[in-house]
Amino acid sequence: MSLTWHGGYRVNDSGMRSRHVGSNGFTGSVMDLQDSPFRGMGLPSREEIDAVLKVQKKDDSSVTAKIQGKQSNPSSAHAGEPHGSPRWPVHRGEISPEGVGPGGRMWLELGRYATYVDVALGLTRHWTLNKLQSMAVLLPAVFLDERGTRLQEEGGRQHFQYIGGEGGTGKSRVIHAIKDMFRLKDGLHTLLLTGASGNAAALIGGVTLHSAANIAFEGRAATARNISEEEKLRWKNMIMLVIDEISQVGGLTLAAVDSRLKQYRDDHHRPFGGIPMVMFFGDFFQFDPILQTSLLLPTPRDPGGQRPDSAAKHLAAHKLFLQFTNVVILREQVRAAGCPRLRGFLPRLRNGEQTELDFQRLCQRVYTPSSESSFVDGLRAITPLNQDRWDMNMAAVVQWARAHGKHISIFVAKHDTDSGKRLSVEELCRVLRYGDDSQLPTPGLFFYAQGMPVVVTRNQFVGLKVVNGAPFKAVDIFPDLAAGTIALANDVTLHLGPPVAVLLESEDTAGLAIPGLPNGTILIKSKTVAIPSHMRGKEGRWRGKPGFRWVTHRTGSLCTPAFAMTDQKSQGKQFSNVLVNLKGVHSSGTATRPSFMSLYVQLSRAQSWDGLHLFRKPGRGDFIEPKNVLDKDMREAILKLERRGEETRRRFEQDHRHESWFQEWAAMPESGQGTETDDVEGAALWRDPGVPEPES
Repeated sequence: MSLTWHGGYRVNDSGMRSRHVGSNGFTGSVMDLQDSPFRGMGLPSREEIDAVLKVQKKDDSSVTAKIQGKQSNPSSAHAGEPHGSPRWPVHRGEISPEGVGPGGRMWLELGRYATYVDVALGLTRHWTLNKLQSMAVLLPAVFLDERGTRLQEEGGRQHFQYIGGEGGTGKSRVIHAIKDMFRLKDGLHTLLLTGASGNAAALIGGVTLHSAANIAFEGRAATARNISEEEKLRWKNMIMLVIDEISQVGGLTLAAVDSRLKQYRDDHHRPFGGIPMVMFFGDFFQFDPILQTSLLLPTPRDPGGQRPDSAAKHLAAHKLFLQFTNVVILREQVRAAGCPRLRGFLPRLRNGEQTELDFQRLCQRVYTPSSESSFVDGLRAITPLNQDRWDMNMAAVVQWARAHGKHISIFVAKHDTDSGKRLSVEELCRVLRYGDDSQLPTPGLFFYAQGMPVVVTRNQFVGLKVVNGAPFKAVDIFPDLAAGTIALANDVTLHLGPPVAVLLESEDTAGLAIPGLPNGTILIKSKTVAIPSHMRGKEGRWRGKPGFRWVTHRTGSLCTPAFAMTDQKSQGKQFSNVLVNLKGVHSSGTATRPSFMSLYVQLSRAQSWDGLHLFRKPGRGDFIEPKNVLDKDMREAILKLERRGEETRRRFEQDHRHESWFQEWAAMPESGQGTETDDVEGAALWRDPGVPEPES
């Protein structure tokens, strides 16, 4: 059913009109006061919303199928001609999160029999890649040229490569250059881009690793199913698998992927079923995988809490990772290029070399009411505690809405209980105050103001980039007209039920044209989710959450305000102004020394030193006495990776220095950046933290 809007009526395909309820009802009055896309047009019915969702799901399936190569025919390159005839536009609109380059597109004239190396060199110029980024693209290009038509031969050689480096060094640019290389060689259907999470996948235009390999998430039972011959053929034609945010992939997950791909490709003897090329991207200074252990370590951190075969599977995955002998560690900080102080501070923190002066400077970044930044003009907050996040988001919505003259709507989630049991007032208050988290994606109270930033809390349309952690702007909301309302103030309304749906928009939805919706928008519907048994205290080792003993289900929105977020959810994001909460979390809820991962992740979200703000003055024990550093076993493993990166470069230079293209690569600049100019030694180290230092 397609929906169009005429005057005060909704018109469907059959020509039937539904009654205009806009200006007559309270909700319509609020919509008319704001810049609602449906201003004066009334609210769509549940049936119409469901029809729109079906269209969105179909579009999402189509996009996902294209990403996974399900809708492409074999290219000429795999029908007897090893090299295509590329003269294709490279779209610079498909840029990395670092905001690389202007929009538009550029034609690359490469000739009918251009090699992969020719294409790669052209793309390094187009994407203005530095020397290490270029090497990361040239390594697979050389392998593709060397193997030629023998890529898929039985028992053939494989290329395993890891690209690391801190956030902001341009890992995503390398992914986009590789994607363009396959596009220009007419082989995009043989490249599969995946991410460890929905958000990671969306940022590179891919799908989640779990959906691509059809494996279960941690803690959920895998579903056994027959594998179609079409799916096997698709995987047998695959040339390269890319996994982004590999630091978030645990040993058990990688072992499951390896097992599944051996099944798909009917090759049980080679890693990943013999896929010719597998590329890992990520930074191991980010948080470890949830409920699993980093691939860098040979044994699980909590072997006692795992199934008997888990340790063996993790060890197998660790050994698999050790086969990634082609390593490129990117060094040049692009995001913080304009801030020498931050660019110098973050490497010291990574290396456990933070100084007294660093500590003094942090102490001067404490946020005060007189600070210029606020939630009204783009400030974002990061905190390890969900309760802090929920409280800040509610306050921020009110502050933001009143500053922008927006009406505030508070939606109460619906809760189902065992046998319809009525909750006490105390239980109900506790349940409603409990917001969304990783186990429960719907908040108890959803504070809404039109135009506010929100973040999606569960993967819904991965192909359309409506995924867990993806940022959007909430442009409209559809209340349940059957639910009662209470006016708490002239600009605040309490809705005694969840919204039916929320209308969202972002840069990624700009090209969407869903029938029945304004162009560039997408709809997400509220959902009923089961309350996890451990939250209800139904598992022996869990006490349960206060108030949830009798609650079985919650119905609410699948997005939440994005003014504040947890340190876990902040990974991969950057902010011009960010407020960080450098404290740890004990099981009792009391503050402790922050973990190194939390400390580093939070501080590295800032784009500049001036844009970094702290909730409170850090304690010396949180940062420098003793120094807060990465765990020893992880540090040693990362040092081995860095040494392997140096070996990879020496081998690359030695093996290819006589190639005709090598001189062009050799002439590329290592880095255009300078180094931190602030003196970190001498008497300045002992300056009184209470005395301001001169501006640098």
